[in-house]
Formats: sequence, structure tokens, C-alpha cells
Amino acid sequence: MTWATISRRSAEFFHNSSGSTRPAFALIATISVMVLLVVLAMAMLSLSTLEQRSALRDEHMKEARANARLALMIALGELQMAAGPDQRVTATAAILGDSNNGYSNGTVAVNGKRHWLGVWDTSTYSPASPNLRTFNKWLVSSADQSTINTISAASIDPEDNYLTIFEGVDRASDVVVPKVQVGVDSAHSSYYAYWVEDEGVKADLAWSETPALATTGADLNRAQERRLHLRPRLYGREV
Repeated sequence: MTWATISRRSAEFFHNSSGSTRPAFALIATISVMVLLVVLAMAMLSLSTLEQRSALRDEHMKEARANARLALMIALGELQMAAGPDQRVTATAAILGDSNNGYSNGTVAVNGKRHWLGVWDTSTYSPASPNLRTFNKWLVSSADQSTINTISAASIDPEDNYLTIFEGVDRASDVVVPKVQVGVDSAHSSYYAYWVEDEGVKADLAWSETPALATTGADLNRAQERRLHLRPRLYGREV
């Protein structure tokens, strides 16, 4: 074997080796581009899904706010209509007491309804018959107003369509009211609910008073006078 033969075979070897790497490099480059395209497609799909969820959440929030405004307008209208006249008085269902209460005809408010606000008509009041007053309605939401126009509605156990609108420390202090459906589609249903609360039966925790300096009659009288003229204080300021 001559030197020329060895040189020719070496050249053929290197030529074949360099030619065989070109298709492999092209395959690797193609796969890399495909992976990059798949990652890009997945990123675009994820972004589109997030945008769709955000738009749907905003739509539900707008619907909830609209339902809240609707409930507020209805509650104000019912409050004006039921308790607006001067000869109307209000009290919570807890005033019904127990089954021995003669006026309530044995009605006892169940848990969840003890804080319902009721309206009574006293236009027929007479000192000779102090219990002669007509119950008007409970100021809570209801799809059928006739169901809350009777005093016995406070004694009926809550049903499945009731909503806990206020959660207290226990079941007795919770407030549950019927929810009213205002819209429905294939995806979800829309409701509103309201409860009118009586501020006149709540204690003012911001109340502040100066006690008597001594137990003498004059000091006690001055303390009583301050108590009668005292106004609630809010964060150290008179309101």
C-alpha cells in the first residue's frame, strides 16, 4: 500500500463522516423548533384561559353588585311602606317570648329567625286593650311576600332555599332569610337576599359617661343629669 492510497482513503473517510452529521444536525434543529412552538402554544393557551377566567369573574362580580343594589332598593322600599306611617312600631322576633305568650298565639321564634324585624300597626291601639294591634310583616327578603306577612312565619324552620345572611357566635344568634332568584342560565343561578336590622335594640359600645364623684345626693343628681344629656362618643369625639 502506497502513501497515495492511504491519503485517498483518509480523505474519503473524513468526507463521509462530515456528510453524515448534516442530517443529524437538521433533525435536532427541527425537534428543537417544534418543542419551542409547543411551549409557545401552551403559554398562549394558558394566557387565554386566565383571561377568560378573569373576564368571567368580573362578570359575576358585576352581577353580584347589581343584585346587592337591587336588594338594597327593595329593602328600603319595604321599610318605607311597612314602617313609614307614624302609628307603626317595630320589634324583633325575640319579643314573642315563649309558647305561654298569649298575644303571639304560641308563636316561638326558631333559631335563625329570632333577630327578624317585625312591624306592627298600632292605629287601633286602646289602653283598655293594649294587645289589640295588627301584625304587618317581617322585613326580610322573600319571593312570596304572603309568607312573611304572618307572625307565625318566625316559628317555621328554615328551608333549603334560606341563606345565612349573618353568622353569629351560635345558631341562636345567626340570621337566615329566604333568598330570591332573579336570573338563571345554563351555567349558574343568580339570587339576592336582605334583612333589615333594628338599630334601636342594640347597645352602643362606644358610649362613655362620667360616674358620680361621691355618693351624696348632689353628686348623684349631677351624674344623672350628665347621663341624660350625654351623647355617644366615636373614637374620642362626640357624634
